[in-house]
Amino acid sequence: MSRTILITGATDGLGLATADALAASGNGLIIHGRSQAKLEATAERLRARGGNIRTQLANMSDLSQVAEMAARIETLDVLINNAGVFRVPDPITDQGLDLRFVVNSFAPALLADLLVPKMPAQGRIVHLSSAAQAPVRIAAMNGKERLDPFPAYAQSKLALTIWSRHFATTHPDGPASIAVNPGSLLATTMVREGFGT
Repeated sequence: MSRTILITGATDGLGLATADALAASGNGLIIHGRSQAKLEATAERLRARGGNIRTQLANMSDLSQVAEMAARIETLDVLINNAGVFRVPDPITDQGLDLRFVVNSFAPALLADLLVPKMPAQGRIVHLSSAAQAPVRIAAMNGKERLDPFPAYAQSKLALTIWSRHFATTHPDGPASIAVNPGSLLATTMVREGFGT
């Protein structure tokens, strides 16, 4: 049975690797990215592998764009919330929030909430979390306290993990909500930019 799978942050890193692995699976893939050029190049690459590919353009640091993307998607079986950030030039958004929390915590939670009515009970929501986790400071999450990159990333990933568990307990009949640590210090752009390795 063919499923429809949305992968956020699918033009680089783990999202791209996941899309590559699923491209010829017979499922319909919706790949998300924030750059139209990278999104088109990725879609062309995946279609060459036999993939049934659609694209969604949205900047995950803008929650209105996240909501608009959700509204454009009609049905979905699997949501893979992969998009994330670690080191950014200016961590405070125009709304005064910490961009790491917006992209890593708020956007995936909002996207999942908005897509749940379009998903079957047997659906899956997979949140890419991290082994890097730290107690969440509400002031930092609300943009009232500035954090260095690593504490912001670690707190935002624990916030996502907590939310994923909360979602699972409030939706006992599905879809399933799963937070996973994909591995530590993987060879992704985010890791190279954040840690130089």
